Amino acid sequence: AGHATIAKLCDMDVSKVTIVKSTSGAGGVNIIVPKKMGLYSIDELSNQVRMCYGGRCGEMMLYGDKTKITTGASADIKQATSVIHEMITTYGMTDTYGMLNLIDNRTILEEAMKMSKRFEHETMEMLEEYKDMHQEIVKCLLEKETIDGDELDEIYKKYRKDIAVEIEKDA
Repeated sequence: AGHATIAKLCDMDVSKVTIVKSTSGAGGVNIIVPKKMGLYSIDELSNQVRMCYGGRCGEMMLYGDKTKITTGASADIKQATSVIHEMITTYGMTDTYGMLNLIDNRTILEEAMKMSKRFEHETMEMLEEYKDMHQEIVKCLLEKETIDGDELDEIYKKYRKDIAVEIEKDA
């Protein structure tokens, strides 16, 4: 539910969300990534990281206690770490280092930790702001186990603040 909430808030297309176990032992979210030539903006890469963090941040909201979180986010953390690393070392997408292709060192680790903490904080803020939407997705998943993209879009439309304002203006 955390992945799906963040993905929708970051304007990603989601084809399906499920809590049905997969071969890896966990449920998941299918994100449709528009076909492109492998060129991603800072915003797109940042949103990928936020979406990866959505599951763990959702767990932290659910339990309210870091000692209760599970290992379920391990693949997401690995993927997010890879994206952050590439943003710093390969793509020149930080103010700290600018347009440099860097070799790993301790300074890069410090920058990666700073970025990770910022993305985690932003993800938690998004989930807090849209807590009702997140809870409705959780409830729907617990009832049905799988939500298709259209159902998720309907939930999203009910809670997205700027869309609600546009709907009121059109009415």
